[in-house]
Amino acid sequence: MPRKILLALLLTVVLALEIGVFWLQSRTPATSSPRPAALQAIRAEVSTGGVRFQGEGWFRVSLFTPAGPLVEEGEGEVFIPYRRAGLIPYRLEAGSASLEGTLRRRPGPATTPLRPKVGARAVRIDTPRQPSLVLHPLDAQLNVAEEPVRMKVFYPDGSQREWVLPVVHQLAWSYFPPGSRKGILKVVVQSGAARGERAEVDVLPGRIRSGVLVLLQPEAATSGRDRWALEVQGLRDEKGNLAPDGLAVSLIGGALENLFLTRSAPQSRLPLSLPLPDRVGSYPLRAWSEGWVSNEATLRARPAVQVAHLPLYWSGNQLHIGPVVDDLGALPDDGTPMRLRVVDPAGRLLLEERIPLASGQALWTPPPLTRPFWLEVELAGQRARLEVPHP
Repeated sequence: MPRKILLALLLTVVLALEIGVFWLQSRTPATSSPRPAALQAIRAEVSTGGVRFQGEGWFRVSLFTPAGPLVEEGEGEVFIPYRRAGLIPYRLEAGSASLEGTLRRRPGPATTPLRPKVGARAVRIDTPRQPSLVLHPLDAQLNVAEEPVRMKVFYPDGSQREWVLPVVHQLAWSYFPPGSRKGILKVVVQSGAARGERAEVDVLPGRIRSGVLVLLQPEAATSGRDRWALEVQGLRDEKGNLAPDGLAVSLIGGALENLFLTRSAPQSRLPLSLPLPDRVGSYPLRAWSEGWVSNEATLRARPAVQVAHLPLYWSGNQLHIGPVVDDLGALPDDGTPMRLRVVDPAGRLLLEERIPLASGQALWTPPPLTRPFWLEVELAGQRARLEVPHP
């Protein structure tokens, strides 16, 4: 009996639960699918941080950007963060319907600091290629602003010029003349209320167009120690600017042909000290730099000593020179050079040497020779010729 009662109670509870569940289901309304939006009624708006779409019902939005599509969906409103300026193609979808369109975002005003790029950093006044400025004026979202750029150039001579540059193809740019005076040229840019850093160009003198070659000591003795002294002065370009330091100057003419010197030229003055050749005589000379050629000047080399007689004699296979005395009976300075040239009977040069005198004398040993040769000796304009003996 108790067992029958327990089973009856359990059946009663189960039945009650089923009745309760049925009653609750009958009271709960069925869930319906979202209602598709009317695509034509959706409003699109470009805001500061992105693009906002508003309408009635559920819809999906796809923005087609250079980096790929951005897709969001929602009911009533969809916001997609996107800050790049320019055209923004999009597509709306609701159910099986779709609609495509295009929005445009305008860039904002340029922001400080503007960062101008100037090239080259150094130019010569007469360069055929002028320096240039390039600028990407960016707004707060890093888009290139559309407002024109005002560029001011301040020249070393105190003058200034101004240009208004349109922004075309994402940049503002222009060439500008380097002016007529060497120094630091400054460039300043402005776009609306935005300001930029100052850019600088080092304007260098143009090619040399004028100058003069001055002889400070045009005559010297062929002593091996004396030197000519001369100076290139007044080196300027066609605008009158002084030549820069380190200008390369070439000396051409006479025995100094193809001599090339590079010296510092502070204040356009280039002092030069040149050694003399062995031979007595006159030597025309010109200075040359970057196409400019100076006036011709003449340098003179005189004998270090006046020798009336040149004592020479052989002792074995050695040539004894001296003692040499000048016309006053004095010995020449030690180190006075003597030139010796060995030639064959046809006069072809085989060997050339320079030997210094010491106490008016010198010794020379010829190289081993197998046939007759001649020796030409020269000192201070005095020449002698004698046969070199066989060893």
